[in-house]
Amino acid sequence: MFQPNHVKPTAIILALSCLCLACFGGKPAKLDVTSLSIGPIDGETPFDRPYLEDLLKGYRITEGYAEDRGRSVTTVRVLLEGQEMIEIYPGPDGASIDRIVVKSPDIVDGNGNHVGTSYTSIFGDAPAPNAQPGMSEYSGHVLCPAPGLSNVTYIFHGDWSGPDGVIPPQNILQTWSVKIILWRS
Repeated sequence: MFQPNHVKPTAIILALSCLCLACFGGKPAKLDVTSLSIGPIDGETPFDRPYLEDLLKGYRITEGYAEDRGRSVTTVRVLLEGQEMIEIYPGPDGASIDRIVVKSPDIVDGNGNHVGTSYTSIFGDAPAPNAQPGMSEYSGHVLCPAPGLSNVTYIFHGDWSGPDGVIPPQNILQTWSVKIILWRS
């Protein structure tokens, strides 16, 4: 029979363990995209791996390398359970963050869109306002500003064998989906 004044020590230990997990070892911070930030990262966050590791507890942080405007740069890759979530690029000074490339469909923006969202789900049958053909690393893609989210661009990709530097016809573009969400600080 249960006696309310006599709680077993193992029950207390179990309850405290659950509380500690919830406070310290629970899920890492969400990385939702807004105009001002991606999760806890904003325009004031320094491009500093130890700082980012502390800010993004629960994620695995590694270095990456990429071509950026004709030069090789060290990037910071953020992974969760082996899946690359985002890649962070340094600014020209090397100390600030220039942009973040969202690669995971698990990260959602303020419009409810994510990597894999179809063009028509965002823009319907209409041409996207201010769409641009991709250049250099985004050659063969189409870049479209995210409606209502300054600093956020959807990068669409799909099947098409047309010339580089040209936006495909609307009927082709409507079959494409978001490959990357790009956030600029």
